[in-house]
Amino acid sequence: MNQASASSASVVRGATLRVRGLHKRFGGIAAVDGVDLEIEAGELHALIGPNGAGKSTLVNLLAGAIAADGGAILLDGTEIGPLPMHQRVARGLTRSYQITSIFGALSVADNVALALQARSGATFSMWRPRGGALRGEVDEVLARVELSELAERVASRLAHGEQRKLELALALATGAHIFLLDEPLAGMGEQEGQAMIELIARLKGAATVLLIEHDMDAVFRLADRISVLVAGKVIATGTGAAIRANAQVQAAYLGDEAQGE
Repeated sequence: MNQASASSASVVRGATLRVRGLHKRFGGIAAVDGVDLEIEAGELHALIGPNGAGKSTLVNLLAGAIAADGGAILLDGTEIGPLPMHQRVARGLTRSYQITSIFGALSVADNVALALQARSGATFSMWRPRGGALRGEVDEVLARVELSELAERVASRLAHGEQRKLELALALATGAHIFLLDEPLAGMGEQEGQAMIELIARLKGAATVLLIEHDMDAVFRLADRISVLVAGKVIATGTGAAIRANAQVQAAYLGDEAQGE
């Protein structure tokens, strides 16, 4: 194992995410209703469920975009529920969005450079040109997401799949070791989707990933374990084979998809 891999592995060993009795109501509707989750270090854990099940609300709670009404969120055993989003990012938890969130007027490389500088506490007023160690870090991140050849392209001119790759690069640049990936395949064609699946697969074992995705082929291909959310409650958690065979899951969500690959 090389030095970089050893460093990643040493970080990942403690990168666990525990959710205990999490609740969130909007008026009279319980969007998240007593959710418990155990996401292990280095695991790719998928969260699936029908539209309106509460998946996006749960991710927003984990990321700190909204506050929970009750329950606990433990990152490496430490409660992070009271922390705002930027402090969760500083502790190594970051998310991607169903709609890409990048700086369209900047080049691909400058997007990554900005994320790297933000990790060290820099702000826009402290922007410095890419060079030296920063240039090397930018190049390394872009290589990981296969965007090296597009480093100087203005981000707004990227194809949709390339923008999603850049969004993943920004998450990597923050130094995150827990990724919340919210429908990373949304809007992609088959070729773009396969490329993204391969990138996500490379995160397995090198980071902890919670994947929210409607593409069941991708879910069953990628996930170590799967949790199924229905009406704000987790109704089952297990391996892909166990989820396929679960009668309650078949009735509530998978239906014919559970019968084969």
